[in-house]
Amino acid sequence: MSDHLQNLIEKINRLENDEPVTHVIADISVGWALQEAKKMGIKSTAFVPYGSANFALVLQFPKLVEAGFKDVNAYELEQSACNLIPNAIPIVPLHASNHLEKFAGNFWPQDSTCLTWLDRQPNGSVIYLAFGSTAVYNKQQFNELAFGLEITGQPFLWVVRSDFTEAEFPDGFLERTANSGKIVKWAPQEKVLAHTSISCFVSHCGWNSTIEGLSMGVPCLCWPYCVDQFHNKDTIYKNWKVGIGLVPVENGR
Repeated sequence: MSDHLQNLIEKINRLENDEPVTHVIADISVGWALQEAKKMGIKSTAFVPYGSANFALVLQFPKLVEAGFKDVNAYELEQSACNLIPNAIPIVPLHASNHLEKFAGNFWPQDSTCLTWLDRQPNGSVIYLAFGSTAVYNKQQFNELAFGLEITGQPFLWVVRSDFTEAEFPDGFLERTANSGKIVKWAPQEKVLAHTSISCFVSHCGWNSTIEGLSMGVPCLCWPYCVDQFHNKDTIYKNWKVGIGLVPVENGR
């Protein structure tokens, strides 16, 4: 890939002598592009698409190694996290326009039938549940979530990936909620969150989901799964005050 990038830059510079490539901005996940720019004597900037708290955590990895992998339990607010990152410029959160119809790719095929289903629901009535592309839940968590949805009596749209859980739906759940619920494997999330029938967003608090929910003005019920999601949860309900943080319980206590 680095050879292709080098060839592309050289081709552009040959064709566009008045406007040569003088700076490369690359996603931090493709660090080789930054290295290639350095080799070519071109300035480069790493673009970090996730929250600054998560990036600050990454920068601390060497210290964790030096400390013998000791637990770190500090949760800084987003503004404070920015101050921990040298030479970083915070930018307005970026997300795709809700009007985009074509994307370069998706994790799974989107089930757009849920949008038609949402059209039939009352405004501000639907509970939307989606936990990103990697979160997985055990049988007890899955069953309790299903029972909770059923008890509310509210219409719900639930994204359940094929690898979300090894558990089966509780006996009779699908039949009992057939008229009130819609279950899909993957949804066009920005369009869902922009729909007038959505009342709240039960989320794992991944950064993309956090920004999308915030941009669409949808309150969040926060159920974080890993990494920066716990910090994002605190930011959502303690700092921004646009959601509620769920807490784990045992045996109903």
